[in-house]
Amino acid sequence: VGNIFIHQYFRNNSLWNDVALLELTRPVNFAPHISPICLPKLEDMFEGSSCVVTGWGKDAYRTGKFANIMKEVTVPVIDNPTCQNLLRQTRLGRYFRLHEGFICAGTEDGVDSCKGDGGGPLSCYTPDGRYHLAGLVAWGIDCGTPDVPGVYVRVAKYLDWISEITRLPISDFYPK
Repeated sequence: VGNIFIHQYFRNNSLWNDVALLELTRPVNFAPHISPICLPKLEDMFEGSSCVVTGWGKDAYRTGKFANIMKEVTVPVIDNPTCQNLLRQTRLGRYFRLHEGFICAGTEDGVDSCKGDGGGPLSCYTPDGRYHLAGLVAWGIDCGTPDVPGVYVRVAKYLDWISEITRLPISDFYPK
């Protein structure tokens, strides 16, 4: 890694803008288990899509063990108003407001990202036959609690920032 670009508005005491870019010093060697992922378009919301979250995190919140091999689960993406309402039923309380920079997924018992998965991908397969990076694991209330979605950084909200850091127009992010 040559450079790390942390979002200028990220703060340790906040969950917003929890995103960074890494500039590599050499190209990645792609293989069957190592491949690129497409960035989403600004208008991609993914609500109603079944997406995959992967990571080496714990398999349960308090008592779980970290994985020795990468795990994956399929989670449904839910719209932000529904997510906000579900999260208000937790210890966050009825005045909690979900920031537009987040996307939510998962409500099934035991199916979620967990401690140690932070920054991992929420990948959505799209009709163009490619996976798109819808989100990055950000935070949640425990792990895999029924009707309590996991919360992810909404990558589409950061395309302008990615463009600024990479000095590439957003149109260059997509295959021709």
